[in-house]
Amino acid sequence: MNLSSARRRRVVFAWIYGTAIVGLTVPLIPAVWAGRPLVLGLPPSLLWVIAWLVVIFGLVLWLYRTEPAEGSTRAGR
Repeated sequence: MNLSSARRRRVVFAWIYGTAIVGLTVPLIPAVWAGRPLVLGLPPSLLWVIAWLVVIFGLVLWLYRTEPAEGSTRAGR
C-alpha cells in the first residue's frame, strides 16, 4: 500500500467516524424523537440508532473489503 492509498484510507475512515458521531448524536429528522407511531415495533429514536449502526457497519465492511491484502500488488499500478 503506497502513501496516497494509506492517506485515502485514513480520510475515508475519518469521514465514516465523523458521520457516525453526527448521525447518532444529532438526528436531522425531528420526527425521530416522537414516541408514536412505532416502526417495526420500535420507537423511532431506537430505530434511528439501529439504522445508523447498520449503515456504519456496512461502510466499515466495505472499507475492509476494498483494502488490498498485505504484500499483494494490484495490476496496472
